[in-house]
Amino acid sequence: MLYYNITLQSNRSIALSMFPRILIFFALLSPLFVFADTDDMAIVASQRPLHALVAGVSQGVRQPMLLFSQSGSPHHFQLRPSHYRMVARAQVVFWAGAVLEPQLQALKDRYQSHVHFVDLSQAKGLRLLPLRTLRDASDAHRHA
Repeated sequence: MLYYNITLQSNRSIALSMFPRILIFFALLSPLFVFADTDDMAIVASQRPLHALVAGVSQGVRQPMLLFSQSGSPHHFQLRPSHYRMVARAQVVFWAGAVLEPQLQALKDRYQSHVHFVDLSQAKGLRLLPLRTLRDASDAHRHA
């Protein structure tokens, strides 16, 4: 299961800290929206959090497709022919990188000649947090 480390801050500091990331995200997407024919353009996001980000940025242009639903366990995931077809028809695929989504590496290797894969774990300005274990979570809830 994927956990997010979220720290609440004032709205102003969140907005200021997110501005460079949003700007980079728009810069990555802008060539796709300017030069691509929107009738034929397909955008794919690998998982729900990425899908929400891409849908917010591409609102009014094209609705992205979600590659993986959250109905199954990500640990026992197997690629289906429908996943291959979806990626084969896409112009761009947003994913979290080979470390977090190793099952997508096969799709990237197969379709990288005509599909642009955007690895969001390599985005400039993104600060990756260290992996946490169950022990870390239980220590945080311990009272003195």
